[in-house]
Amino acid sequence: MRRVVLHIGPHKTGTTYLQRVFQALRPALAADGIAFPAGWSQSDDQPGHVKLYEALNAGDVANPKTAFDAIAADDVLISAEDLSYLHESQLVQLRTVLGDAAVRVVFYSRRWSEILPSVWQERIKHGFSETLTQFLTAATRNPGGLDFIDSGRILDRYATVFGRENIRIVSYSALTDTGTDIAEHFLSSFLPRLRTPATQAGAVLGSRPNRSLLPAEIEVVRALNAMHIAAGGTPGVAIRHWFLREGHRHGAAALLAAVGRTVQAVRLADARPELDALHRRLWASYGDARVPPGPADGFFVPLVRDIPCAPPMPPPTALYQAFQASIA
Repeated sequence: MRRVVLHIGPHKTGTTYLQRVFQALRPALAADGIAFPAGWSQSDDQPGHVKLYEALNAGDVANPKTAFDAIAADDVLISAEDLSYLHESQLVQLRTVLGDAAVRVVFYSRRWSEILPSVWQERIKHGFSETLTQFLTAATRNPGGLDFIDSGRILDRYATVFGRENIRIVSYSALTDTGTDIAEHFLSSFLPRLRTPATQAGAVLGSRPNRSLLPAEIEVVRALNAMHIAAGGTPGVAIRHWFLREGHRHGAAALLAAVGRTVQAVRLADARPELDALHRRLWASYGDARVPPGPADGFFVPLVRDIPCAPPMPPPTALYQAFQASIA
């Protein structure tokens, strides 16, 4: 019987790093009879299987099934964080794509005081403009309505379609707390047939492909996004890319230094009642699916974290005008 390791993320749990390690090890994986398909990847720089998600999201089952059936290996590694977004009906379609293969679903859990600021920053990177305080207030007002906070919603969908016994949960926070490389842990936990050590991934191993921006950087980008949206622009990555590439030509160093002097801290506690209740419920439902390491009574040790954040800055009009001129 064919075997599939289905890594579904979610976002902000080291998925890009894992996928680049898988890509670097593709020849070694193939030599051991494990396929990491290239056809569902967006590009060499984005080796995750986003095209599989896009096909399923569009209701296309035939093309992914043809591609899957054409894979010669008995073991297949599929990795795409967007797969965590699929609705139950789409997961039924994914089950059809994979046929009668034995599927092991791999999901990563991360403490909220880490993932919430990370998700917020990712939103700013992609063109949105809410402040960290606004984002945290909205997210914690109804945490049970958001998959990236109440991950039990995702796991319930996968359990319904693939079977609860086939779900494995890794504590991303426990790995980072103990200094464990998540790629080495993944390979040893889910691909034990792989004879090649993870060190064969070379410089990719231990890299940080999706680094966080500094508090001053993210505030300037957020303020530019706000101006762009107010001017009728569509949220996207163009402003961030332009600022990081061209901002130095328009006084970015002095602006970042000024904004950096205003940085304060926003406190977020993992054990606040509404979040702790979700953690307890998730542990009660899926604690036995957790792959070590981790604490004995939860997916992570709750922390209180002070998150550095710059308060809203005045509109950077001259900088935004320079951006507009660059795209005119």
